[in-house]
Amino acid sequence: MYSKPHYAECRGFRNVLFEVACDAYRRYYTHMLTSMKNKSAAFLRRLDPYMKTDVMYLATGGFWLMLGQIVGTAAGLALTLVFGNFVSKEVFGNYKYVLSLAGIFGAIALTGMGSAVTQAVARGFDGALREGFRTYLQWSIPSMFATLAGAVYYWANDNNVLALSLFIVALGSPVLNACNLYTSFLQGKKDFRRNTIYGFLISSTPPLLLIATMLAGYVEWVPLFVLIYYIAMIAPSAYFHMRTRALYRPSNVIDVETAPYAWHLSLINVLGRIAAYIDKVLVFHFLGAAPLAIYTFASAPPQYVLKFNGIFRTLALPKLAARDIPTLKATLPRKIALHFAVALAVLGVYEILVSPFFRFFLPQYIDAIPYAWALGLTILSAPGVWLGQTLIAHMKKRALYFMNTVSPIIKMGLYVSLIPIYGIWGVVVATVASGFIGFMIAAIIFKRL
Repeated sequence: MYSKPHYAECRGFRNVLFEVACDAYRRYYTHMLTSMKNKSAAFLRRLDPYMKTDVMYLATGGFWLMLGQIVGTAAGLALTLVFGNFVSKEVFGNYKYVLSLAGIFGAIALTGMGSAVTQAVARGFDGALREGFRTYLQWSIPSMFATLAGAVYYWANDNNVLALSLFIVALGSPVLNACNLYTSFLQGKKDFRRNTIYGFLISSTPPLLLIATMLAGYVEWVPLFVLIYYIAMIAPSAYFHMRTRALYRPSNVIDVETAPYAWHLSLINVLGRIAAYIDKVLVFHFLGAAPLAIYTFASAPPQYVLKFNGIFRTLALPKLAARDIPTLKATLPRKIALHFAVALAVLGVYEILVSPFFRFFLPQYIDAIPYAWALGLTILSAPGVWLGQTLIAHMKKRALYFMNTVSPIIKMGLYVSLIPIYGIWGVVVATVASGFIGFMIAAIIFKRL
């Protein structure tokens, strides 16, 4: 005799059908993703002969670096806008002066350790991270005492704001830079995804805390800004440094040449580091805090654009280290030409947008527009990154010494000569001219390798 199926049996049958359908959909979706991935990879590989480079490598690693740079630029831009609208020019000028002094005092630390760690890890010496951390802290002591001496100097001259700010810098900079060596390790491992995620979390923390501080009404005390900056940078950097060690468990295998090479790079970069910050110190000394604020905001837009050049710097180093000099002499000129074409197009867009940007977002800094237009020319020096990274990747110590000695000396000479006479226009002309001179020096050295 016929009987109706039980309700529970029908429900169970429907559940089975649903699970089968879901499984079929998952299989189809996975197949489609795999197919799209394979087709995209094949398409990128077909571009290699035309672009004369590893397009797949640029697309995979470059995506994460580009994403991280966009996020970091957005966070920095937000902080710039808040500083430009909530903080007086004098306070902001003092804040940038402190950070510039921090950069100059930091020039006598082991600044080349990051590149040395990346180069060593790319060759399989994972112990460079642990050794680099210890060595960097050890040799940061002279830099720390130099910064403390600056703090004592300003305290003796009754400038407690700068004295306390430099005291914070002296304690915070060595720890921060040592913790940040994890980024060099991840770059050597070509783990751009993890490096980008960590970098996003770190770079967004100081702007958020500083913005919250200023919106809360604390807009006049420079030492508070400096303290928040270092705390917001050190805490996440230390955490991700330890997490990187826990994930990779790097061996104790080290290259005995890593520390000496880091010393060479550091000595090479001393003048370059000083030249990178001396412009702001000289503007503060000769013109004052308010003109320094104007110059800083004028130079901010091209600096944000040039930060994307760091993507090529990060991606290029492991690849350049794996190729010999004759091969690079045959392939790099085309890459540099393509890079210059892109830089020229970017410059055109920049010159169109810079004036509306200041008028709409930074109305109290409208007088910075002409300087920002002129400083945009520094974007055209971006392709020089290929030449400098080639010398680093192949440990061309003599060439690096020459390039990183002559170029900064010319740059500082232009600053000292032009700033007292022409003011802000003097530092603008010196910055643009030194950028192109540095590119030409690097090109001549590369040609003679």
